Amino acid sequence: MRLDGPAPQIKKVRVAGSEYQLVSVCKNHDCAENNLVLLWASASQTLYGKVLHRGRPILVGAPPPLVAAELERIWKAEWRSGK
Repeated sequence: MRLDGPAPQIKKVRVAGSEYQLVSVCKNHDCAENNLVLLWASASQTLYGKVLHRGRPILVGAPPPLVAAELERIWKAEWRSGK
């Protein structure tokens, strides 16, 4: 899948006591079914994410429960908030 659609600016967020860079992007003209949010911690070289590919959700990086819950909240705010 090509993620060439809207991509908000990368920003710093704090999740479960750690600082991450939040990245989100979607497929042009198909954001509803193909998008992602990623949390990247450069200090620990850790990447977690939620990818929605053809409407199917996939968690990336085996996030711990608190991080997985926050990824879900961020994903809903980014891609399901009616923006």
